Amino acid sequence: MVIGIAGIFLPVLPGTIFLILSAACYFRGSEKFYNWLLNHKFLGKYVKPYREGKGVPFKLKISSLGILWVGISISAYLFKENIIILIILGVILIVSTVYLIKLKTLK
Repeated sequence: MVIGIAGIFLPVLPGTIFLILSAACYFRGSEKFYNWLLNHKFLGKYVKPYREGKGVPFKLKISSLGILWVGISISAYLFKENIIILIILGVILIVSTVYLIKLKTLK
């Protein structure tokens, strides 16, 4: 959750996705913290639209895709000798990109 809060203030870090991940973890682990996060006057506005099926902001989609592609590109360069890892990274990249693109955009 700390990374998610930091991401609200840092333009490159997608904070919303980390807040959504926190909500998913709280949903399974602590109903009290889950409700606190969803009803928080500042943080709740980042998580509620996704949980309600309304989508995520366009800026979040773009920054998530950018971080995904850069991170996997660096990993692919570091493991360029291992074809199995490159195939796994490619599959992760394709599946994640398709998921993020198909994710509803908040208007």
